Amino acid sequence: MARQRQVAPLCRKHGLQTFFRVVPAKEFLQQFASDRRHMKRPDGSWIKPPPPYPPIRSTTSSNNLDEYINMDAESGPGEVLGLTDFVKRFYKIDK
Repeated sequence: MARQRQVAPLCRKHGLQTFFRVVPAKEFLQQFASDRRHMKRPDGSWIKPPPPYPPIRSTTSSNNLDEYINMDAESGPGEVLGLTDFVKRFYKIDK
């Protein structure tokens, strides 16, 4: 809840809203793919050296990172939640 109090005022101040794409772990691990193009400059050189392991690929894609970043609730994997709904679903107070 403290994090919500920190993030929410900053977002409101700048006219932004906070969204989260919530994807079941099994689905994410089976489908997510990134060929690291987001780590390159327009000329193809690396912004920072890539990790030593191969790019993450799925059986159906070599790059679908944009589907996970896109916060359009009508497309992409899983579901998109606003900050309030995200906190309601996942924040639990230990009694």
